[in-house]
Amino acid sequence: VRMHRENRAWGVDLDPEPLDWGRRHNLMKLRPEQRGRVTLVQDDVRLARTPKVDILVAFNFSYFLFKERAELLRYFKRSYAALKPRGGPAGVLAPKSKADFAFVLHALSYLSAKGRAAIVCFPGIFYRSGAEQKIRQYLIDNNYVETVISLAPNLFYGTGLAACILILRKRKPVKHKKYVLIADGSRLFRRGRAQNYLEPEHAADILGWYRAFADVQDAVRVVSLDEIKAALGPASAAQAE
Repeated sequence: VRMHRENRAWGVDLDPEPLDWGRRHNLMKLRPEQRGRVTLVQDDVRLARTPKVDILVAFNFSYFLFKERAELLRYFKRSYAALKPRGGPAGVLAPKSKADFAFVLHALSYLSAKGRAAIVCFPGIFYRSGAEQKIRQYLIDNNYVETVISLAPNLFYGTGLAACILILRKRKPVKHKKYVLIADGSRLFRRGRAQNYLEPEHAADILGWYRAFADVQDAVRVVSLDEIKAALGPASAAQAE
């Protein structure tokens, strides 16, 4: 609960003494608002019903209470059932060979309720199927995607591929809600011998598009979430254009 204002915690113990000790020595160190997001439950962990969680911690001295193998197995099954689906909030993990979305979800997890993240991504995450499609759907369904900006090719050292900037926002302004800004910045660059360059005036154009959050002919389009969902999942910049 100290790490993020949206985090909640539940503690379950059959014995009231450890719960009282925790109240005196742990909860009292928290701010009142943080204490309000901690719930202590006196119950058998095999029977207690708590919401699904991202992380579960079990102290191994509890195992000594279980004298039979079947009891211990029931304990482990109950603990496993209390976890959220594998992959955190999106329900899946990013593919091992294409871990772009692992970084995206990691960044999202660190945002405050009003936080924003701008992440340089390769365009494949906007159209590949499988787990990445499910993660895109999660980001769209929760209204986290604010802007997608396609950039010119060969801007980054070591790759000639054209990258994109994905902007996530936990709490969008009213005029941005239920919409995503799709911007084509692929023509904004100065050609170099071995590498292209994004000049300050190009960056200023992109920033202006983002701040205005309005259509610009042949460059920017504001797309509704309904339109994106109707296209069978989050659209790439090319698909939206």
